[in-house]
Amino acid sequence: MISSTLPLGIVDELQGPEVSMLLSFFDRWIGDRVLKLDDCPEYCAPFLERAPSAIRRLLAKLHLKAILHPDRVTLSLWAMDSGRAVLPEEFRRLIGKLEERSLVPNLYDFQAVTDATIEALQECTVALFGDLFDPAAVRSIHGLPTVPFLTDWSTDIDVSFQGGGTQINYSDPYRWLHLPAHRQAYERTCPRPGRVPHYHRLFCLVDLPHEFVHCLQALAGLKEPRPSFYSWMTEHDASVLALSLLSAVARRETAKGPTTRLFPLEGTYEEALMEMVATTVGLDATMTGPQQAGFAMWRDSCGLQPPDCFPLAGESVTALAGVASAHFKWRLAVEGGRDSDAGLDEELRTLFAQPARWAPETCGSTTLAALHYGPEHRTLEGWARPVGLARATELGRQWE
Repeated sequence: MISSTLPLGIVDELQGPEVSMLLSFFDRWIGDRVLKLDDCPEYCAPFLERAPSAIRRLLAKLHLKAILHPDRVTLSLWAMDSGRAVLPEEFRRLIGKLEERSLVPNLYDFQAVTDATIEALQECTVALFGDLFDPAAVRSIHGLPTVPFLTDWSTDIDVSFQGGGTQINYSDPYRWLHLPAHRQAYERTCPRPGRVPHYHRLFCLVDLPHEFVHCLQALAGLKEPRPSFYSWMTEHDASVLALSLLSAVARRETAKGPTTRLFPLEGTYEEALMEMVATTVGLDATMTGPQQAGFAMWRDSCGLQPPDCFPLAGESVTALAGVASAHFKWRLAVEGGRDSDAGLDEELRTLFAQPARWAPETCGSTTLAALHYGPEHRTLEGWARPVGLARATELGRQWE
């Protein structure tokens, strides 16, 4: 029997973003041994294309190396000190050590993540839409941690994000992670249990743009045109714009250099996108037929028609705490995301600068189908489709 020689103690020296990137990378491995690039879904491709340099550096810290097989589409993990493949039990111990490290108190600085995200969103918004929004008002948007009530009735509020006016309240898991009900409520939308801080750090990147749009809606004076549809239009619009706005931020951050305050490792944005889409795909499989129909009705009416699949249909979407409401917003973001400034411009100006969109007498007559069915859009099914051999071979070249 070969004894383990992996220097797992080095994991204790890794920073939060480093721990997260390794967990996100290894979660795609099969049978504790290999990564089959041709079996990876499309939502993994941007991460596997952008992150190899950072992952190589992190593996080297642990005296590990990813080896590309002769088939050009399979990776295995090698222990550099012993010159052999990492054993399954060693791999499992490594994952356990990374998970243990991810739970160390204050490993992740959620205020810093929030501040950096909001600052980048402000910079992007002022640069692209200074004619629509007062730059000073945009720059006044700020983030504060939610002060949790820490009771059973407040669980969903304590673990959520809320945005409006010039303030975004973000949840800090270190304030409630010790409470089983709060932890379990959060983990309903996590692909794997026991990793709340890891997922929350990535979900901050994708949830904060949604709340930032709510702040822009308040600054623009936009109000629901029909009280009976309270919040469903604004939730629709914030969901549609969330990833388009984050994508624009990512392009600007990348232009600054390989790493930035917001994205401390190459591939951080793509990592967050991958985990968001993976979570959305997983949640979609739990939706009932009526819930799927309700989502389609809400999406295709551009928020004008609330879903009829909840007991509180017609009420605020934020009152629909739980998996389905989170899935509705994330799926709309995933399928509505645009990867160009032109696409973002079309979406945002359509949703903010068309008076008929917000007038009670005409809001039902606006045609916004392009927001969901344009050439840049991908369906959830498209995101979940395997990349195939040709694309996998391209990704494999990153590991040669």
